[in-house]
Order: sequence, then C-alpha cells, then structure tokens
Amino acid sequence: MRLTYSCRQCNHSNKMSALLYADRIEMAKKKGVRFDLRCKQCGSNNLVHVDDVMAENDLTIPLVAIISILASALLTWLIWDKGFIEKLSLFLPFIAVAAITKQERTKIQIFNFAKYDSKRKL
Repeated sequence: MRLTYSCRQCNHSNKMSALLYADRIEMAKKKGVRFDLRCKQCGSNNLVHVDDVMAENDLTIPLVAIISILASALLTWLIWDKGFIEKLSLFLPFIAVAAITKQERTKIQIFNFAKYDSKRKL
C-alpha cells in the first residue's frame, strides 16, 4: 500500500510512506490533522489534511507473486519424483499470494473508507 496526495499548485500526485499508518485516525494522531509536505514536482509547500491522503496499490504484491511462483516452479522441478509434494509445492504459493492480495486490498479499503473529519469544508 502506498499513500498519495495531490499538490495544490501543480496537481502532481506525490507519494508518502504507508508503513506507520493503518488508517487516517492513526495518521492524525501521529502527524496532526493538517501537516506540511513539499511537492516533489514543483517544490511548493502544501498544507495537507489527512482526508486528502488516499491509499493505492503498489508493486509489492506482483513482485511477491512472481518470486514465489518462480520459486515454486523451481522447487517442483527439483522434487518431481517425490509424489504428492510437487503438487503441494506448486499450489502453496498461489494460496499465499491470494491471501496477501486480500489482506492488502482490505488495508486499502479501510484506509480510504474511514474519514477523519467528514464535516470539514473543502
């Protein structure tokens, strides 16, 4: 998951680290309701409200999927003669990737659903 906000001057989509924040309420507790961030495109300072930050997908899940499927293919090729183990080694990464994908989608939905201040004026 990655967090993004738009610059008010150039409308460029900037990224933030999402490791410390599970939702907007936690972000508001740690950074404050409004916090100052610098745009990477135009360099202007933006006063960003926590409700202006949105969660999006990043490349973590596709990378994990590719690595785990390649590892399972290699493991299956190496232990092909053992019987049922090759089937387990082939399907286990698909189950793991599906679980990680579902967890990531849930985290994004939770972050984007809960607004900190629903009555604020834009």
